[in-house]
Amino acid sequence: MKAQKVFTFGTLTDARTRKEALGRDVPAQVALLPRHEKIITGIDRATILAQDESIVVGVVFEVSSKELRVLDGYERQYKRKRLRLHDGSAAWVYVLKKIK
Repeated sequence: MKAQKVFTFGTLTDARTRKEALGRDVPAQVALLPRHEKIITGIDRATILAQDESIVVGVVFEVSSKELRVLDGYERQYKRKRLRLHDGSAAWVYVLKKIK
């Protein structure tokens, strides 16, 4: 089973939240997402938008395919999108489905 990279910039940057969501300690490293900007929407949720001159600071961690589906449920108001990180690797990023 191939590990899946996930980049996060919100609640899942917290190690305790990752452990609560996935039932295990999930180590993470600081990572950068270029050409995007983090915004807080009117419903008090963070998301990202494409923005050439911006960069989002977050963390990246690895999960199994099964754990990725668990995160899909946890992040149910978000859709999963594959994006390229600053180091050139690809990672799944959760982006808000609708901005209000």
